[in-house]
Parts: sequence; structure tokens; C-alpha cells
Amino acid sequence: MSNTREIERAVGRYLEEMARELVGMDAAARDDILRDVESHIYAALEKHGGNPTIKDLKVVLAGMEPPSAYAREAGAPSPRTAAAETKPTISRCAVVAAVISPISLLAWLMFFMAFFVGGRPIVGTPASFPEPIGMHARHSVGVAGIVFLGLPVMAAAGILTTVLGLIAISQIRSSRGRLTGMPLAVTTALLYPLILLMFLITIGTGHAARLFARADMSMPELQNLVSAAACLGILIAITAAVITYRGVWRWATRPPQPGEFT
Repeated sequence: MSNTREIERAVGRYLEEMARELVGMDAAARDDILRDVESHIYAALEKHGGNPTIKDLKVVLAGMEPPSAYAREAGAPSPRTAAAETKPTISRCAVVAAVISPISLLAWLMFFMAFFVGGRPIVGTPASFPEPIGMHARHSVGVAGIVFLGLPVMAAAGILTTVLGLIAISQIRSSRGRLTGMPLAVTTALLYPLILLMFLITIGTGHAARLFARADMSMPELQNLVSAAACLGILIAITAAVITYRGVWRWATRPPQPGEFT
């Protein structure tokens, strides 16, 4: 019984060393090779009688090639090469999207500052057409240049950020651990859609308050109503953004099912 246990441990150590040499191979092919080698060892031990000893095992292993030779014959890369190849790397699409997104956000911020702050008031605005609360209509040549030249570029940057984030999510989900950066991918993919969603909800609640306001309501009362509706819209928008992000995060971090779109 002691000889059997010693032999099993020695064979196990030999197979573990071989498995380390075959680490770069496909798992199924590696298991097949290990089973074949194990069967060959025990078949050779049977030729030494019904009760082989550890000395017999040493004779069998001495007549076999070292584990590294089996790895070379099977075409397996060296353990160092395999470790470098299997080391997880961050998704390039996620990195590029993360670089583009703050640049685009800064451009949008400069656009709004120029549009709402940098221009001159329009002369002769009719009193019957009230200006938006907290805003003044502006007009300048520089603003016009930003609108017609910069706006398409900023819109394209936002779309590119979203598309790259979605591509990164798909690549990471289907990489089986070879790619990382899912938080970055999900954030960049949802950044502009969530900003647009929050903007529409906030503006929509303000306009809804204007539509349903009483006809005899004074301007200060209307302003208070619109301000309260805007605050409510902001809370709703933040809640919707959090729920959307959590839902997409759960889907993105869940292992893809067979046949599922990744």
C-alpha cells in the first residue's frame, strides 16, 4: 500500500511538471496528453510485476523523455511565453474612448459657455416672447462659428466615444478574461447617452410645468413652479441614470450565454 501511494505521488509530481510545460496549450489537448502519459507510465509499471516499487517507477521515468520534450513535440509555447500571452491586458477601445470623452466634454463646456455667456444680447427682442429663465439670448460671430464648425466635431466625438465603449464591452465579454477594463468600457459607452437622457428629462419637466401652469399665474409664481419642476426632473434623471448604469453593468459583467449577443 505504501509503495502504491509513493508511486501515485511521484507520478503526480511528474504530471504536474509536464502540465506546467504545456500551460500554453488548449486545455482539452493538454488533458489528453496528460492522460496518455499517465496511462503509458502505469502500463510500463505493470511489466515489472503485480507490486511495482518506487525503484521500478524511476526506471520507467528514466526511459521516458523529460516533460519539456513532450511540450516541444506538442508545439506548446514555453511557460514564460504562455504567461506573457495569457496575461490580461486592458481593452484598447476602452482606453481610446476614455481619452476622447474628457476632450469632448471640455469642448461641449466651452461651447455652452460661449453660447450663453460670451455673446451680446439680441437687440429688439419682443416683450411678448419671454426669454428662458436664467438665460439670455446671445448672438455673436464667434458663437456662430462654434455652432456651425465645432458642433459637428463635438457630436462626432460623443458618438465615437459611445461606439468605442460598446465595442470594448463586447470584446471584454468575449475575451474569457484576456481583456480587462469593463468599468471604463461601461462608463464611456453610457456617458453621453446618460447625459442626453438626464438633459431631456430635466428640460421636459420644466416645459411640462409651463404647459400645465394656470393662465392667471404671475411670473414669479411661474418661475418658482418651473424651478421646482426642474429640481424634480434632476432627481428623476439621476435615478434613471443610476438604474440604467446598474442594469448595463450587470449585463456586461455576466458571463455570456451560448448564442447570446456579446
